[in-house]
Amino acid sequence: MAFEIETERLTCEYCGYVENAQSQQPMQQPDEQVLDFVMPTARGHRWAGAQQCLTCERCGAQQILPPGQKTAECSYCGSNQLVASAEQAKLIDPQAIALMQVDQQQADKLARRWMGGGFFVPDNLLHLSSNLQLRPAYYSNWLFDGTVELRWTCEVADGSGNSRRWIASSGAETRFFNDVLVSGVRAILNNELEEVGPFNLEELIDFSPNSLAGWPAILYDRSLSDASLVARDEVVRKLRPQMYSLVEAGREKRNLKIGSGSWSGITFKHILLPLWVGAYTYQGTSYRLLVNGQTGKVAGDKPRDNLKLVLSFLTLFMFVFLLLIILWIFFGDKPVF
Repeated sequence: MAFEIETERLTCEYCGYVENAQSQQPMQQPDEQVLDFVMPTARGHRWAGAQQCLTCERCGAQQILPPGQKTAECSYCGSNQLVASAEQAKLIDPQAIALMQVDQQQADKLARRWMGGGFFVPDNLLHLSSNLQLRPAYYSNWLFDGTVELRWTCEVADGSGNSRRWIASSGAETRFFNDVLVSGVRAILNNELEEVGPFNLEELIDFSPNSLAGWPAILYDRSLSDASLVARDEVVRKLRPQMYSLVEAGREKRNLKIGSGSWSGITFKHILLPLWVGAYTYQGTSYRLLVNGQTGKVAGDKPRDNLKLVLSFLTLFMFVFLLLIILWIFFGDKPVF
């Protein structure tokens, strides 16, 4: 049986028998887990216990296949070099899944429309990139919530004119962060997730193995501990530029220094997100693109037509040059403004 994305039911490809996969109700209270409790004690292979775990010898991606399926190509790189993997000793169950909403035909159409868009794209890109192949899979991701406290020190201006002096000041800013998404598969970069996103995380449903019937899933190779560090770096990276306006708001400051941060109440969810991943070759160079299996948004790399870039630069240069000549003819040595 396979999970049909149109009906959200399990369907037998041979006899046509249909049954409900599960109660597809949106998660009212996401099943979050406390990071400090789970990280050192996570055990088990429950959600993949009835599946086969395979590893790609080319790219290293690990994926699970439905029972009985003996061969498959890698859902990430397309290679057929798959070998049985050793049982995962510390596999953390997914808590939620975003169901695939885009089928093969839709994904191909959206990808080719994206490839043909843009002024600087080579005119023959679509024709020469007919070797594009998109492969669907559910990819493991981590989702973090929590609170961070950033301590700071600076000097604040007191008074004005000749009587102004700088006074040392210090304090802390506390901020809550929610749904910080970190890729659980190192081959999928975080900036790629941002480009192909956002995902509709409010549409996550409780995970059930039935949802994977007929669909491969890429296991995480970024550990929970490593992912939590990436999430913290991401939170601080986005918060630091805001600190100048948050600290001593409305006052002139200098020498603002920000600490590394204190973290509390961090919770996480292991979620599966649907992606179509493909690659194509143009003039000997390989390019990769991703299609969001939930929203249909496309992101990735595209070649640029160098001739179009040069002509655009020359056109802009000539426009500016002619504008300066016209201004000089009409105004001469007179000020323009």
